[in-house]
Amino acid sequence: MAAQCAAITASPTTRYHVRNNLLTYADKIRPLGWNGDPSAGAAFDEVFHGSRSPWLTVKEQEFNWLLNSVRRVSVTPGSGIPVRPTHLALLWLMEGLAAQQVFHLFDAGWQNLNKGPANNLDALITYTDQERRNASNGQMKTTLRVLFFWTAFGLDINNWDSGAADNRPYLGSPIATTVQNHDDAWDAALTAVSDAGVTGPSKTDVIDSFEVRHRPGNSALWQFRITPEFPTIMLAAQFSEYLRRLAELPQGAREYASLGYAAYNASPQAAADLFNAADALITADPATWQGRTHEDALMTYRMTNDEIAKTHRGSGTDRSIAPRVQLLHVAACTTAGRTLCHGFGRHQNQV
Repeated sequence: MAAQCAAITASPTTRYHVRNNLLTYADKIRPLGWNGDPSAGAAFDEVFHGSRSPWLTVKEQEFNWLLNSVRRVSVTPGSGIPVRPTHLALLWLMEGLAAQQVFHLFDAGWQNLNKGPANNLDALITYTDQERRNASNGQMKTTLRVLFFWTAFGLDINNWDSGAADNRPYLGSPIATTVQNHDDAWDAALTAVSDAGVTGPSKTDVIDSFEVRHRPGNSALWQFRITPEFPTIMLAAQFSEYLRRLAELPQGAREYASLGYAAYNASPQAAADLFNAADALITADPATWQGRTHEDALMTYRMTNDEIAKTHRGSGTDRSIAPRVQLLHVAACTTAGRTLCHGFGRHQNQV
């Protein structure tokens, strides 16, 4: 299965359909006056990050990690929470895979936290040198866990929210209080996952999936080394939180990977509001919307001023942080996938 998925992902046909779908969806919501010509270079106003060209590829090893991680997550029978590997694949692409590659998190062997300007995890830690030298392995494991969750998995909710921009975790003095606050936040997040009827990796599973030690020759600096289980366990932790948020959506919204992503990246309430707005349009005129989806209904109007302010034009981000735009970004990819499934014919169920 992983080999087939990797081959389809690497296919030029796949890339062609996904890119074309991103451009088609973008045209429906692109504000008037924006340049929609992808051949215009820097002048092209890209609504969806990746519509210039694909920026990430999930390969066979990644698919193996992904499929194995799904096996580590379960939901209570009758909960109405769909467990879909496709949802996790899109979640991973949109929320973490790029950072994991930048920081080389999945490399083997002992790794320094400060590898260079582009991937300096150590820069986020502001403990004093004395605290670093005297820190226990447990304290530094919590510190690393917090960094992994925030930088590479979008699991801000598992960390202590200190009120910093972009939920940046506080990792400063006093170390004992900081570590305790982060552990308490994680306990609360895991309780919410369990209460929703979702079972994912335990705290022990996560903490045991990597090691830490003082950097040889400099006791104020630390290193980490992942185990072979680390990618699978961390992805399963991400997926279990995703399913917890999916459980808060209206039942009809839960099969949409796009709405699930909006629930994860923005909030369940933001995703539910978008679904309900689309549902109202469809319910009011079912004949017009026959055979069309809630995603189609959300493409009936161009980007609002608020949504424009949350794009690269308004905020300088590499991709939009507006929930509807994020949702339609994922929707374009999933719709392209469904088109490809029909094209592959007898392989449709496997895909």
